[in-house]
Amino acid sequence: MRSGFPATRWAFQLAVVACALALLTGVVVTEGRELSPTDPSLSAAQIDELTDPWAGQVHALAFGDSYFTGSDGVTRSQTFGRIALNGLGYTVTQSGHGGTGYVVESRVDGWPNFVSQVSDSALGELPVPPISVVLLEGGVNDALSNVPAALIRTNAAWVMASLRDRYPLAKHVVLGVPPDRAGRLTGPRVAINVAIRAAALATRWTFVDMRSFITPATAPTIIGPDRLHPTLVGHQKLAAQLSAQLARAGIGPVRVPR
Repeated sequence: MRSGFPATRWAFQLAVVACALALLTGVVVTEGRELSPTDPSLSAAQIDELTDPWAGQVHALAFGDSYFTGSDGVTRSQTFGRIALNGLGYTVTQSGHGGTGYVVESRVDGWPNFVSQVSDSALGELPVPPISVVLLEGGVNDALSNVPAALIRTNAAWVMASLRDRYPLAKHVVLGVPPDRAGRLTGPRVAINVAIRAAALATRWTFVDMRSFITPATAPTIIGPDRLHPTLVGHQKLAAQLSAQLARAGIGPVRVPR
């Protein structure tokens, strides 16, 4: 478990509190004046925005390691999970941390593993509005640390079950372990990939195998000079692959009710 919050977490929490207070009072202050849903000068769209700041948006959660949170000059907004979900019309919240996995914590800053991230108060920072899609990614850091596959299966199943309990109406999709810089799934990655698939089956998640995403033919155009992370172009190529897989899972473009 991790105690304490970075400054960005406190800023996020303060923003959530301010938003909640505004919703409770029905009053929003903008450009020096208070706006209320009863203000006769407001349009119907403005009233909707005041009473429901998420009106017209459909939300998704992307949770994972640096493949989903960014690395080596690739920002969160440029990662393939975000690109794919944004392209389908979702408003995306990204959670997780680089260097972490279902079992391992970050060797760089000690950030806890997925189990701790989902079980501690950090989960309370996830979006207030309903989540329509939960997209989970991870396992490569566990593979690099040679974590036993049986332990991965136990932790992955717990994480998936917990996220399903929190977002029961969402569609739940989990990605397998990405192939290595040569485009091959070998060694510990194979066993961990099987463990994640088994956890998905046990918790009723849709499993997406990434072996079709990164192949020996495409790996040189996807993986960057660090021989681990995708480049910006690589993330864009992975996003196209992911969008196709999401469509096969019944997750198409967002249709906002009118």
